[in-house]
This record gives sequence, structure tokens and C-alpha cells, in this order.
Amino acid sequence: MAAKSCQQWCAGDLFALKLADGHYALGQVLDVSIPHTASCAFLSTLEPTIDALRCIEPAAENVVGAATVIDAHLNRAAWKVISRFPLVLAREQWPNELTRAKGWVGSKVCTGAVLEDFLNAYHGLVPSNLYQDPKYLDGIRVSATKKPE
Repeated sequence: MAAKSCQQWCAGDLFALKLADGHYALGQVLDVSIPHTASCAFLSTLEPTIDALRCIEPAAENVVGAATVIDAHLNRAAWKVISRFPLVLAREQWPNELTRAKGWVGSKVCTGAVLEDFLNAYHGLVPSNLYQDPKYLDGIRVSATKKPE
């Protein structure tokens, strides 16, 4: 059996995430410092097609969440890389940046499915209290003012 090919990705890459209703959300790889992970920003952008998403110029004010995720969704192209753009968040806003100096001890890493739940909840497609801790997804938001629509 042939090995599955991996999608290539790096810091600055923009990627599309398919949501529960078939629309696409936008994310950006910020950093790849922790092995087998990607620190990413997730934007409020929602478009019906990947082609429409490619026309978006991301901006920091549109970032609603940030998290370090296991790299499987990017490697397997479940999150399809669509272009590259200058980083939308300043380094001090990157997820786990406070643990960098401690060799990442205390870092929080999520699965891609958690981030998909976060964006689905942000856009009102699923309840935001899906987890045992009903405020779990709030920990992904970049600001308390970036609440689900």
C-alpha cells in the first residue's frame, strides 16, 4: 500500500476549515515550535467556497481564537492550505507564548476537532457548551469580547 502524501505547510500559511453547514472558515499557521503541532489563529471569516475564502485579506481584528493544535489536520489536508499571508497576530498574542521560555512546560495543545467545534459554536452552528466544562471553548478565544455571534 502506498503511503499517504502529506500536505506541506509553514508559518504564514492560510488554511480553510469546513464547518458543519458546509461553509469554510479561515485559519493561519503562526508558529511551528512545539514538535508535531502548529500554533494557529482562527478568524471570524465565513465563506461558501474555498475560492471565495482565497479572496479574503485577513486582519488581526477578525481573529476570534488562537490555539496550538496537533498537526494531523494540516498534514492530511483536512485543513487545506490555500495561500500565504503575513502573520495576523503579534508574537505576544500567540498561543503558549508564555511557556516558550520554560521549554513549553505547561503548554496547552488541542486536537483539530476541538477547533472545529470552537468555530462551529462561534458561528452558531452548534452549542458553545459542548464539553463537560461548559466554558472550555472560551479558553480558545483571543479576547472576552470575541464571543460567538
